[in-house]
Amino acid sequence: MEVIGDKRKIQILLFLLEKGIVKKYDFLEIMKNIYIIDRHLKELEENGYITMNRIGMTYQISLTEKGKLMAEQLKKMNILAEEKKEPIAEISKEKYDQMAKDWKRLALNYITVPDEHVVLKEYNYDGQGHDRLVTISLSIDKDLILRLHCDVDQSTTCWHVQYAWTLPKVQAWIQYYMVEFFIELWQKNDANVVEMKRKIVSGLKSRRKRKDENISIKGN
Repeated sequence: MEVIGDKRKIQILLFLLEKGIVKKYDFLEIMKNIYIIDRHLKELEENGYITMNRIGMTYQISLTEKGKLMAEQLKKMNILAEEKKEPIAEISKEKYDQMAKDWKRLALNYITVPDEHVVLKEYNYDGQGHDRLVTISLSIDKDLILRLHCDVDQSTTCWHVQYAWTLPKVQAWIQYYMVEFFIELWQKNDANVVEMKRKIVSGLKSRRKRKDENISIKGN
């Protein structure tokens, strides 16, 4: 599944889910380099997520059933992330400036994929020149909400966690983890998982229905 732990491949799958059948050059809407597009399309085709049919001088590209399932799961994860976000409180300029100073004392030390945690290094944490490592763990709760948890502050909203969310490497790691989680989930068949699958499918159908209704209203 490493091929799916790639932001550009995920963009392609979601683009195809939205557009249906497209021509290769349509992907220039989301990427600017045709050579990069070619490479990702080839890998997706080799892994069974898309089909590429040559029509004249170009290709028509669409999702396979495997690709559609994957794209729907990715879309569902995006929906959940948007709908379940906790409101962000307004902060004063003084607090914002202090947060900026605090973040300068942090650096990503390493990510351990198998153990599902990120380790940050906090410099001069006590004002006495001492450094420490801060472990940020990742988990998904029963409502499929992904959380980062700080072992130092025992919090999911502390400034260590907020900093971790901003790091591109952490974002890519989280995206990869979520895809792996949903693939593993979809392969299980116990009662709790079956009910979770039903909720996911039901949520996708409801959202698609609302989208269709909105389109119909705009058309009228």
